[in-house]
Amino acid sequence: MTKFLDHINFDGHFKIQAIDSNNKVIDEWEDDNLILENARITMSEKFANLNTNTEVCEFKLGTLGHVDDDVITVKDETEGFVKERDRMFSEPLTDVIPQGSLLPSIIKNDCLQITGIDEGVAGNPDGYWIFKGETSTSYQLSDLVLTGGDWEFYGEDPPFTYTIGFQLPGISIDTDKGDEAVIEYEDDDPSGSKVFVLHNDKSVQFTIDVVNFVANDQTDTASIFTEAALYFHGRIFSMKTFKAKIKDDSVLLRIIWTINF
Repeated sequence: MTKFLDHINFDGHFKIQAIDSNNKVIDEWEDDNLILENARITMSEKFANLNTNTEVCEFKLGTLGHVDDDVITVKDETEGFVKERDRMFSEPLTDVIPQGSLLPSIIKNDCLQITGIDEGVAGNPDGYWIFKGETSTSYQLSDLVLTGGDWEFYGEDPPFTYTIGFQLPGISIDTDKGDEAVIEYEDDDPSGSKVFVLHNDKSVQFTIDVVNFVANDQTDTASIFTEAALYFHGRIFSMKTFKAKIKDDSVLLRIIWTINF
């Protein structure tokens, strides 16, 4: 007997625009996004209506989606931009990792906060380190590996990120125009940023406006963003690296993110 199997693959599309004070698009980047492996868990929980599901979602911008110091060359699969990622490159692992720990898994260009380091190791104190080695399912931290080329010291402070949490409109979504989500929290407060949600047959589109006077704190007056992610129920869903977008008080960033089912 021949078996005919239906495969339903969902994907997405990402667009980011820099818009000046005259509402003119001065820079733009668009491409397909990457749906992360964790999205499967989120979808299965949604079908089961588990209590782990909340209706607050998150959008995050990050600053380490590029290769080394070249902010126009984006990280790809050879640099760890793979579906197994569970956070952006500029998001450190949530747990502080003591020196000497055995890591069950680590992906190239992961960021970790490591403590208990000998002050003499590479001349660096405890702080944030970027893993430059190859992806591993079992990795032993030691002074030797920290000085052996697998790691790069980032600094005592974490990489800059920016987060907007929003409440989905729910059953009131207008399928023609979309509805504005409620901003639950944002790194800059008060902010004025907006999220619009549009459901259209087999797709959901998020339009996120990061307004002029927020998210400019990487330096004194501006930020350089090169990655973004959508989080659902506290778990990363999709992610994109992109050519640098400079954000200051004169620029609104508009992200149009479509998930197709």
